[in-house]
Amino acid sequence: MKREFIPVFLLLITILTTKSVYSQAPTTGDCEGAIPVCQDYYFQPNTADGEGNYPNEIQGQQQCPYNCLWGERNSTWYRFTVQTSGMLRFTISPVDQTDDYDWAVYNLTTYDCDDIYNNAPQMVVSCNSVGSNSNPNWWGDTGAAEDGLSDCSGPGESGSKWNIEIPVNQGETYVLYVSDWSQTPPGYSLDFSESTAQIYDNTRPELQGVLSGGIVCNDNTFAFYFSEDVSCSTVLPNAFELVGPDGNLIPITDITGESCEIGGNWEKNFVATIDPAFTLSGPYVFRLLAFTGVSDQCGNTALPDSVNFTLNLNAPEIDDTDMDLKNSSCGEANGYIQDIDVSGNDPLTYEWKNASGDVVGTDVDLIDVPAGLYTLIVTDDQGCQALSPEYQIIDEGAPDIDESGLSKTDNTCGNINGSITGITVDGMAPPFTYEWRDQNDNVVGTSLDLTGVSGGSYTLYVRDANDCQAIAGPFSIADKPSPTIIDEDVFTVGENCGMSNGLIENMDVVGQPGLQFRWYNQAGDTIGSTLDLFDIPAGDYYFLARDENGCVSESGPFTVAAIEGPQFDLSQLDIKQANCGRSDGYIHGIEASGNSGLSYVWEDGDGNVIGDTSFLDNLAPGEYTLIVTDAAGCENIAGPYEIVNQGEPFTVNAAGPEYICSGEALQLTVDEIENADYQWTGPDGFSSDEQNPVIPDAQTTASGTYTVDVTSNPYGCEAQSSVDVEVYQTYDVELDISSTDTIIFPGQEVTFTAHAQNPGDSPVFEWIVAGEVWQSGSDSTFTTENINTDMTVVCQLLAEEICAFPKPAVSNSLDIIALVVNLYVPNAFRPGSVHGNDEFKVSSIASEVAEFNMKIFDRWGKLIFESDDVTQGWDGTINGEPAPRGVYIWMIDYALFDKNNQPLIHNQKGMVTLVR
Repeated sequence: MKREFIPVFLLLITILTTKSVYSQAPTTGDCEGAIPVCQDYYFQPNTADGEGNYPNEIQGQQQCPYNCLWGERNSTWYRFTVQTSGMLRFTISPVDQTDDYDWAVYNLTTYDCDDIYNNAPQMVVSCNSVGSNSNPNWWGDTGAAEDGLSDCSGPGESGSKWNIEIPVNQGETYVLYVSDWSQTPPGYSLDFSESTAQIYDNTRPELQGVLSGGIVCNDNTFAFYFSEDVSCSTVLPNAFELVGPDGNLIPITDITGESCEIGGNWEKNFVATIDPAFTLSGPYVFRLLAFTGVSDQCGNTALPDSVNFTLNLNAPEIDDTDMDLKNSSCGEANGYIQDIDVSGNDPLTYEWKNASGDVVGTDVDLIDVPAGLYTLIVTDDQGCQALSPEYQIIDEGAPDIDESGLSKTDNTCGNINGSITGITVDGMAPPFTYEWRDQNDNVVGTSLDLTGVSGGSYTLYVRDANDCQAIAGPFSIADKPSPTIIDEDVFTVGENCGMSNGLIENMDVVGQPGLQFRWYNQAGDTIGSTLDLFDIPAGDYYFLARDENGCVSESGPFTVAAIEGPQFDLSQLDIKQANCGRSDGYIHGIEASGNSGLSYVWEDGDGNVIGDTSFLDNLAPGEYTLIVTDAAGCENIAGPYEIVNQGEPFTVNAAGPEYICSGEALQLTVDEIENADYQWTGPDGFSSDEQNPVIPDAQTTASGTYTVDVTSNPYGCEAQSSVDVEVYQTYDVELDISSTDTIIFPGQEVTFTAHAQNPGDSPVFEWIVAGEVWQSGSDSTFTTENINTDMTVVCQLLAEEICAFPKPAVSNSLDIIALVVNLYVPNAFRPGSVHGNDEFKVSSIASEVAEFNMKIFDRWGKLIFESDDVTQGWDGTINGEPAPRGVYIWMIDYALFDKNNQPLIHNQKGMVTLVR
């Protein structure tokens, strides 16, 4: 946008003196360094330290109803401008709820931070300093709320911690002062979220104005300001431009702001330095350029903007009331500008400049100049300048030739039909005369329009009644001949087999743009519009070319011949059918003739290509078609021919024993096929034409594969099958056994040995004692100590060879007799009985007992009787006294002599009952 700015001296004084008291950068502990409010919530983890760089901004010992604060203490300031009207509400919540925080809100809309100290009653809108060192009711959260009690509370225990909500209006600016009266380390949180007013700045900063009052000649600075504080780092000389009354840019070399100079980050008032200085009175434009990044404290970015202002530098004054301006004529330098009155501080100097900025005069009067724009610059002794408006001298008398409607027609098709029309002529001294001259300076026309000329360069000369001449041109007219048809290399290809596939190629045409082509036949029908012609029948054809000027050239005729396709001779056709489901059919004897380059393709009934010769072999039943193509692509088709199957295929299964033993009959069999022949072949020269042959006395040389070929009649369908037979050698196995003893004592070791004839490679011997297998394996001997009674021992030999006989081979039987000693031990006795059995005594039928020992124990395991004499018994006493009736335990050890007269130890034990 653009603004016209009227300087106000008071505003200038205010802006220039606002911050004159500041000498160092304000901090957040100072009003001028207040934190911009750009969000709902702020958190200060630690208390503020001190009162910033500018203490004592608030007077001490103040009382309500105006200002409740007692000076500054641990200060933090917040600043905001209301965007939409409403109620301001906020909560200050100490981290330590025993802390006492004070606060005040000041209206800065028509005041500045410096005014708070002396004008607090007029600026404060709400204040709270309620607190107590001992009463917790005055500690903790405070602020402005909907249900607050007043707009001023405190100091001390006077009033409420909560002030009433604050009404604020759009455009008003406020600062909130927060003080940690307790001066403890923990900080606080500040929450504006309950406000109904929009207090965040979402408005872009604007270039507000330029302070032009007081600027004099040769000043090189000017002041300007924004609508709000902006970032110092973004206000740079290249973000702006200044345009003077003469339209030239005046370089800006530096920009400063008071807060920026002392280390601050934000400022709204700035001073720009220029070079060269102001010397020219008149209108100026100061612009903020695009994409400069100039932004306010809440990140809102300024848009391009401009401010217009006018300077009166007590420069010379130019009065052109009585000015005399004479236009030039006939394009000559005979115009002038005179009688301009100029006043100012002498000595005055003059410069006349044309539109290009060239100096064309240095006197107050400008004479003998051509048509153009001229400006007078007057400079006084101080270097101050005055700039006149632009004065225009026009050229009077020379005809004005207007070429905007010019139309040229080139010379076409070899005719003389070029023209130049549409030029118009105006001027201040009619009537006009015309001359058209060609490149050789010959006059070729005397009218405004030039017609009926050939190609060339033409210039128009126009003269008015004052003999002033104007010239237009030269204008070029081209010669554009008819198209040239180049048909020396054109060739034709005949139509093959009536398929309209003839062609005419290699036609060429040169000529003017926009060429169009037409092929037509003898009947005059159009059949093509390209240089080459494809897919045409036999006949004569003509070619025509036309350019964008309508020029036409023709050529022809071009003849496309008719070419016949391939032909078949089927007189030698020979078809053999397939037999027995085999692929042994064929098609022979087809002869093809025609143009050179014949190719053959055989297809089956499914369209699959299966051959590329004139014949087919190894055919299965089905349909077959021959396609013959010549070099021109013409086709002819023979068939389809059908191959059928003759005779059904069959299968047979040969059978025979997996194995037999030598000397046995070998029986071979195969499935019966009606009306078929059989042929068997096999090992050892075997051959037979019987269906199921027998080899009566097969030997081991008959082992191997037997194959039968079965052929059916009449089509000779064949099937084959094989069977493998193994013939093993037959042999007899004989076995007998012997032992080291046949009469033994119980527990005596005895060894048995097997004697075998033809036992085979890996015989297995099974030793059977009393009908049970006691040992099985490759060992031909068997030793045992476990025969205690009479038993029969037999051995079986199991040979792994298939044709071993018998299987198993069983040995002779050996009867083993075990000598047994029978000891009779009573289970009860009665001492003193008159009926016998009056003592406990062992009875034996053994012929000889080598050793004997008997012990008797009471029920507690105490030995009460012992004897080494088999004839001695226990009489039922203990140490000569009758033993109590009851059960007693006995143990007997005895030995018998073996055949080598060595004792064999035996043990027995049991219980006996003593009866009284």
